[in-house]
Parts: sequence; C-alpha cells; structure tokens
Amino acid sequence: MDYLFDFLGENWWQGIGAILAVAALIVAIRQNKKKRLSYQVLYSEPLVDISNQVKNDLKITYKDHVVDQLNILTIKIINNGGVSIRQTDFENMIELKIENAKTIISYGFSDTYPSNLNTLINHNNGRLS
Repeated sequence: MDYLFDFLGENWWQGIGAILAVAALIVAIRQNKKKRLSYQVLYSEPLVDISNQVKNDLKITYKDHVVDQLNILTIKIINNGGVSIRQTDFENMIELKIENAKTIISYGFSDTYPSNLNTLINHNNGRLS
C-alpha cells in the first residue's frame, strides 16, 4: 500500500494533472467558437380573449381589425455562440412561423444589439421573416 502512495505522490503526477487541466480548457474554448442562433419566448399572453357566450354580442377592434382574441408575443433572438454571425452566413432570412395565429396585425423590433444592426420584417400569411 505504501508503494501506491509513493507512486501517486510523485511530482510528475502534478504535471499530468496540469496538462489535463489545460487540455480541458482548450476544448471548452474551441466548443464556444461555434456560430449558434437561438430564441427565447419572453412573453406570450392573451390581452383579449372573448368567450363564446358573448362573442356575438361584443365587437372589439384593434387597428381597424375586428378581433376575438388578441395576444402579445415577445421573442428574443440570441447569438449564443462564441463567434459573430454575419449577414452572409445566412442563405435565407430568419423566418418565424407563429402557430395558431389567424392574423398578425402588428409587429416590430423593440431593441437591437449592436444598435446599427439592420432589421427588416416581411409579413406573409402568419409568417414573419
């Protein structure tokens, strides 16, 4: 048993431990140098949801559109990779398809980073791109 403690107590084991720690750090840094885009739903709640009992008796409009359900959806698109994503990296525009949306009446950007980021929204049949 003393041989095992003597063997593990040698200084060269500390060198191997340091090499393994540096190798783990290099692997972690390389993994973070990927381009990765994700999204996060920050808020998704109905503002107006008319029940079937009063649907025929009540008329609500938003921007001159009659609505029976009005929702707010806030989505954050994030570059969570370790490398900048350039416009040339995309073959097509980013497209958001909003499920169960009869009509998208209003949409826009609340904030962009960096502030000079060009933003453009095309609206087509319940899809934003």
